Amino acid sequence: MANIEIRQETPTAFYIKVHDTDNVAIIVNDNGLKAGTRFPDGLELIEHIPQGHKVALLDIPANGEIIRYGEV
Repeated sequence: MANIEIRQETPTAFYIKVHDTDNVAIIVNDNGLKAGTRFPDGLELIEHIPQGHKVALLDIPANGEIIRYGEV
């Protein structure tokens, strides 16, 4: 009898972060990234993020500043 192993692999998160101080990045994976995808730094998505949309790389408080390209 054959041993069958089923794996569900999470896709690699490809994103664009231009400047070290950016607190958001742009998702570039085809079809975006599904909930549960884990980034190399441990960030885990809680919902689907479509391709081309921004994702917060850390907690940003209400009325907090979005930093992209090193600028607010």
